Amino acid sequence: MRLYADCPSCLNEISFWTWDESRAEINKANRGKLNLKCKKCGEENDIFTSEIYAKKNKLLLILSLSIFLIGTPYIIYFFWEKVTSLGHYSALVIGLICTVPFTIFMIINKNEARRVRLFNMG
Repeated sequence: MRLYADCPSCLNEISFWTWDESRAEINKANRGKLNLKCKKCGEENDIFTSEIYAKKNKLLLILSLSIFLIGTPYIIYFFWEKVTSLGHYSALVIGLICTVPFTIFMIINKNEARRVRLFNMG
């Protein structure tokens, strides 16, 4: 998970990556403080874990959106021959097939929002 903190010296945002999913795990591993180096001013600062926050991952959002935008036409193209042979029910089947990429998109976004919210709450 990508986490962020503000540099006390220059107020620049410091970002770092960790496997920890909660503040409690970071507190346990680092005893309440993290030593982070600011890329802008070069100072090493002790940052309390209460000053760390999470944001939504933009790469994950782009990935889920591309699955939705690319997956939907690809699935329709792949199943078009079989769907049109169904006659009156073809519109229903196309609608149901299109829900698969949309569902993947929604699940990824919901899980990412939940992870960020839970980290920032506690």
